[in-house]
Formats: sequence, C-alpha cells, structure tokens
Amino acid sequence: MKLEKTGYATRVSPEKARTSKESWFIPHHLVTHNGKNRVVFNCSFTYKDQNLNELLLSGPNLGASLLGVLLRFREHSTAVSSFSELVKATARHLHGAAADEEETPTAEKFKEAELSILRSAQRDSFPEEVQCLAAGKPVPSSSCLITLAPEYDVSLRLIRVGGRLRRCQELEPDVIHPVVLDPRHVVTKLLIRQVDSDLKHPGAERLFAELRRKFWILRGREAIRREQRSCPECQRWRAQPVNPKMADLPPARLRLYRPPFSQRD
Repeated sequence: MKLEKTGYATRVSPEKARTSKESWFIPHHLVTHNGKNRVVFNCSFTYKDQNLNELLLSGPNLGASLLGVLLRFREHSTAVSSFSELVKATARHLHGAAADEEETPTAEKFKEAELSILRSAQRDSFPEEVQCLAAGKPVPSSSCLITLAPEYDVSLRLIRVGGRLRRCQELEPDVIHPVVLDPRHVVTKLLIRQVDSDLKHPGAERLFAELRRKFWILRGREAIRREQRSCPECQRWRAQPVNPKMADLPPARLRLYRPPFSQRD
C-alpha cells in the first residue's frame, strides 16, 4: 500500500486492533482523476460531536473564510445589507450551491447557516471564553461575561446565559438561556437591523424585548438605540413636526380705533 511505503500509515494486526483502547474509523472513498485512482479520507466526519480533525494538532488555516470576507466587506463597501442575506449566502456556501442560484436552501440548511454565523461571531468576540467553556473550565474573573454565569451549549457549540430559570417549564429554552452576542460585532448590528425592519421600526423597548427572546446582547438597549439613530426609516417616523412661522397680521386687525366689521359700506 502506498501509505505504508511512504510511512504515513502502519498496518495493525487484528489482535492489536481488538485490544486497543483508542480507535477511530475514518470513512473513505475512491476518487478517479486523469486515469489515476486515489483514496480520500473524510477526517471531518463528526460522530458524537467529535471528529478526528478537531482532536489532532492542526496548522494555520490559510484559506479565506467566506463569512469573514462578507463581514469585512460590510465594514466599508456594502456586500450584505441584511442578516437574512448573510444567512442565505452562508447556506449556499456551506452546501456547495453557490453556483446554482435556482436551488433554494431548505429550512434545515438555513438553521445550520445561522448557527455557523453565531458561532463565528462568538469566536471573534469571546475567543478566550469559548475556549475555556468548551474545555469545561470557568471563564476568567476579568471576563465581561462573568456576571451572566455563562454556559456552553455542547450540541450547538454556543455560549448561553446561565441564570436561575432552568426549572421553569412555561418558557422555551431559548428564552431561559439566550445566546450571548457582542454589541460591537457586525453580525449583531445586522441582526438588530433585520429585526427592526421586520417589526416595522418600533420603539427601542419593543425591539429590545423581541431580541431578548433568543439573544442576550451586552448593553442591548444602548446598541439598539445606536442602530435606530442611524436608521433612515426610524428617523423619519420619529421626526418632530416643524411648526410653520406665523404670517403677519392683516391690516384690519391692526386698526386701533376701527375694529374689524365695524365699518359698513
């Protein structure tokens, strides 16, 4: 076998394979290109929320992330104008449908894309907290999340607010443990603008209450007011009417000794 000759793999006897305490089965398939056959191993295959690539020492990622490119464009030239457009573009990128514009992503793909965006936003804003919570360690005492008693959602790989409402059966899990977001991140700004537009530009408290159903934005009221101050529609709906300047009084009202309607022709 070519992998054995090059030293990348060694053959294991059946007896040693049975007695080994650690083993990993890698799915693989045959790829034919230009008349040559080669075996491709899928080391990113996830089983019980783990895959081989995450357990091995990985080198630097030299490829550009599509999500990072879109967000950097948003800082200057507008590439994505709303959160829904970002989710749609990410869904097409994750499932290789970028070239097929006629194919509409399913609801599951949209949900997966939204989770991928939220994970990326949290890794950008709270890298140390994500690393500590994923390893089962508490966040540092100097962290801005220390007062929220943050918890790590292992299934979705997201940081959520802890709180004391976990025994409440009337509320949904997202309401009890909302996802933590940084108000300065571009994803958070796009999310605020998207919900503001969907609700037809309500007041800051109404928008804050709707966002709090799923997300916990640090200094949320301040972030919402800042975005609404820069929203043209919000400014138009909240603009104060201009009182017109009163015109000069007519001559009939300026005659001291001849009041109006006193003279009859």
